[in-house]
Amino acid sequence: RYYENESSMAHENDLMIKSMIKLRQSFYNLSKENSEIAAKTRSLEKKSETDPLIAMYNRFRLNKYAEIAFKKAIDNQTGLAVEILDIDFFKEYNDTYGHIAGDKCLKTVAAILNESIGEHGIAGRYGGDEFIIAMCCSKDEAEAVFAKIKAKLAAAEIANSGSEIDDNVTITTGAVVADFDESTDFIYYVREADLVLYEIKKSSKNGYKVRQLEQE
Repeated sequence: RYYENESSMAHENDLMIKSMIKLRQSFYNLSKENSEIAAKTRSLEKKSETDPLIAMYNRFRLNKYAEIAFKKAIDNQTGLAVEILDIDFFKEYNDTYGHIAGDKCLKTVAAILNESIGEHGIAGRYGGDEFIIAMCCSKDEAEAVFAKIKAKLAAAEIANSGSEIDDNVTITTGAVVADFDESTDFIYYVREADLVLYEIKKSSKNGYKVRQLEQE
């Protein structure tokens, strides 16, 4: 009887160990599956927020960032700046060098924007050859970022024989800066920056203008 009891207990222990191993394996498989699902979800989210051509944030991601930027501006009592820029004579660039070269030009400009703003904010493609930058900063800081962008672009020396103002690719930028006001939203800043860009393009290219907005 003692032997039978010991054998029975040993068998039960063996079954319990096997069951625990099986359960642990199931947990491992489930954890692995969840990790893979999470990775795929992150990948899909990134794709939905990224311009497929230049691997840069699109309008959807910019809108999401705006919510964060607004909160940061409130918490830190900083200004909020939005810059819209476009590539001068980009149609002529495409006509002269072809659309493949045009895509390469867009990628180069996008890289310069990302390098220049650093942790100041976020840059994204607004559409076509237009880009947008949103930053929590002062007017002086916004101008410093643009000066850096312009210097890097000049150093890149992207030839544009179709330009009427320079031998290389240039950009024109309109920007607005204001203390954050809860009565405004991101679209308000974008609209005002677009107006500034339109004003400067009527008179010149390769220029920059920033307007300090007065909140009501």
